[in-house]
Amino acid sequence: MNQTLEGLFDYLEGGVSPFHAALLAEKELARAGYEELGLAESWLLERGGKYYVRAYDSSLFAFRVNPAFGRLQGFRIAAAHTDWPCMRIKTAPDMSQGVYKKLNVEIYGSPILEGTEKLPLF
Repeated sequence: MNQTLEGLFDYLEGGVSPFHAALLAEKELARAGYEELGLAESWLLERGGKYYVRAYDSSLFAFRVNPAFGRLQGFRIAAAHTDWPCMRIKTAPDMSQGVYKKLNVEIYGSPILEGTEKLPLF
């Protein structure tokens, strides 16, 4: 297996909650030379600097400053969020529908149901 896939599988196995995923990402950022900044502190950012900020143990913000950044240049932001990585299995998970066996799970958060009105959820 190649190194990229191994890293992905390690991350999926270790990132079982938002807290674990943020901790794993923080370790990767530190390994890549990113500097931690305090959430409640003033920052002194340098051109070419790589930084990250932890918030509440389940959130992580990382960014780099372009070495050529100037007053008249814009900036780009990419964002994502960490959520529970799967649907949660209910207490009585065994279900059957005809010849099919199903696993009863809870929908976490707000599912995207547009276009699925006719599909049975569970």
